[in-house]
This record gives sequence, structure tokens and C-alpha cells, in this order.
Amino acid sequence: MQSAKVKKSPGSGFSSPGKGTVTSEGQSRHSRFDTEQNHARSLSSPAENRSKSRGQPIPLHTNLDDRKEDPSMNLFMVEVKLLSDEEAPLQLEVTNSCLGRALFNQVIERLNGIVAKDYFGLRYLDRNKQRQWLEMSKTVYKQLKHVTPRSLNFRVKHYPSDPLAEFRQEKTRYLLYLQLRRDLHSGRLIGRNTEMHMLAACILQAEIGDHDVLVEYLGSEGTLADLKMFANVTPRTEAKICELHKTLKGLSMEEAENKFLEHASRFETYGIEPLYVQRRHTLGFKCPTAESAEALWKWAVDRQCFFTLSRSVDAKESKANGGIFKRRQFYTFTGRCQKELMLLNSSLPTIPQPSVSRSRSLLNLAKSVRQTRQSKSQNDLDRKLAVSHDNLHDGDMNSSTALQRHQSA
Repeated sequence: MQSAKVKKSPGSGFSSPGKGTVTSEGQSRHSRFDTEQNHARSLSSPAENRSKSRGQPIPLHTNLDDRKEDPSMNLFMVEVKLLSDEEAPLQLEVTNSCLGRALFNQVIERLNGIVAKDYFGLRYLDRNKQRQWLEMSKTVYKQLKHVTPRSLNFRVKHYPSDPLAEFRQEKTRYLLYLQLRRDLHSGRLIGRNTEMHMLAACILQAEIGDHDVLVEYLGSEGTLADLKMFANVTPRTEAKICELHKTLKGLSMEEAENKFLEHASRFETYGIEPLYVQRRHTLGFKCPTAESAEALWKWAVDRQCFFTLSRSVDAKESKANGGIFKRRQFYTFTGRCQKELMLLNSSLPTIPQPSVSRSRSLLNLAKSVRQTRQSKSQNDLDRKLAVSHDNLHDGDMNSSTALQRHQSA
């Protein structure tokens, strides 16, 4: 059994290190705040060039001839699953010395560039089945060498308090929408019934269209349960959702998604990270394993730094002491903090708008419901015609037999 001492920061909505459990020491890290010109260059430039200095990221794709002279250039494959299940996972080739930041930047480039990229991260399950965030300042190989398969998930790491104001790119807002759809489906995003009904209505409007279109797909016998959006959809719940759906008539996909974000961001469970603990104490939690305690501590430090720092350059190395863990744990926040991202967001007169390829899974499911209904109706009609034909044939046979008997008589 392992303890991780964290406490709730007043008004922050996240856990932060408890008093006496985390200290900050060491020199401040150098962090360059991106300007518009630097950001535009980063979107079009390839992955970072390899540096001879220790700790610097090296390119994800390298010349195979270089591997003969440098053993650190050994390559291995990493799979990155995106937020949409319809998109094929990225297959990336990285070197043993590649840092997490280089891999993360490569994923961002594949997504055509996101200005507010520091709200996102890469997540994986370690060998103890504990969820971990890929640390940007450590090598990918060191973090994944015991992980099979070497697969990561691109996910929202820090949820913006005001999505429509903090995310000026339509692409970024859509990625948050997909994350919240996942949270809703998994039970992480929970609210009052009326709030949940509105989210469902927004999803229907965004992914299928007006209520009339939905009725056309489902038919008179179809229900929302056929779309598998929620478990145990009762007729009363369906009626409430449909009434709200009618009020959204005419909204475009983007407008319906924005309304979804507007409502979801007000939920008390919005952005909450569910963590399994066995007991809760005044100053901490009793975690089932040492790995889960370490993950909780790192998550708390990272979350605190992102939302409370004014400048990322002020972040210092944090360490867990006081006998919390068997081995001393160190963690350093990397990337830009929320205040820097908001300043960057307000300082840019224009924001690049990458193309958005939206999921059509719900629409395709609705279409399949209609096709299934039409096939069933056609099969029923064919059976009725077959029965009618058989009855008519039997009637003709009986009439012919009766006529033959009459003629014989």
C-alpha cells in the first residue's frame, strides 16, 4: 500500500501537492515563449534536429547509415491512437534517444498544427496497467521499453475553463469535443438529467442534423437506443432529448459542437480525472499501488504548474520527500502554462485554421438503422407475397382436383 499526499487547491478544481510533501529546488529552466513568427515556423518545420548535447531531442526519422556509428540511433516503432476511432493510428519511427517532446511535436504536425498544443498530451498504460502521461523531457524509449505494445493515445490533458475563448482554432475545439464525447460515453462526464439531455441533443444536431432528418433515418419504429449513445435510454428520456433537439434546428455542425462545449464546460465533473484510491485522509489518499501513487503525485504537480504559473520559466524541479516513495521522485513541468497560452492567443491577430475532418460514425449508424429497417420491410413483404402465392397455388390445385372428380362422376 502506498500513500500519495495531495490536497485540494482552493478554487482550482484540481489536486496539488500537500504541504511538506513537495519541495522545489534547482535552477530555473530556460523556456522560450513562442511568438507568432516562431509558431508559424514550428508548424512548417520538420521534427527537431539531432543535437550532440545530452537531453536534446533528435529527429524521429534518421538516416539508417548513421545507426552504424551511433548505437543511440536504433529505431523502434510507436503507435499513436487519435481521438477519433475512425482515423487510422499514426505509425511513427523513433530513435532510442528521442525525447517525448519530439514525438509529441511530430503528432501535432500530423494534425496540421495546433496553436494551443500544450493542452494535449500522450497517454499510455505502463507494464503495471497504470495510466501514465508521456513526460516530454525524458526519452520515449526509457518510458516505453517495458510497454507492450508500444501504443499511446492522443488525449486532452488540461481542460480549458472557457473553451470557446481559449481555443480559437476550430480544429482544437473539435478535438476537445471528441474528448468530451469519450468522457460522456465512459461515464466521466456526468451531470443532472436536463444537462445530459441537452448534450445528447447537441450531439444529434452536430452529427446527424435536424430532428426531421433523424426521424427519417430511424422511422416510426426506431429509437435513440438504436444509436447506442447512452445505455438504458427510456421512452421518457428519449422524448426529452427529442424536444431539445427540435430547438436546435438549423445549427451547423460547428455551431452545435460549440453549444455542446459551452454546456459541458459547466459540469462539475468537467475535466475531472477519476483516480482509484482505497482510503482518503485529511492530507492525502491511500493508493492501491506504488505506481498509482507516483502517477497521482506527478499528475498533481503537472496540473498545479499548468494552471497556477504565470511563466513556465518559473517552473522548478519538484521532488517527493519525507519517505512517501521507496525511491525519490522528481518531476519538472515542461511546456507552456495556461496564462502564457492565453496571452499568445490574444496577441495573435490571425490564427491558422487547419482543415477539420469530422467523424461520421453516428450518421453512418443512423443510415444503417434505416437500411436494416428497409431490408426488414422488404423481407416481410417477400414473405407475405410468398404465402399469398402458395395459398393461391393450393386453391388452384383444389379447384382442379374437384373438377376432375366431377368429370369422372
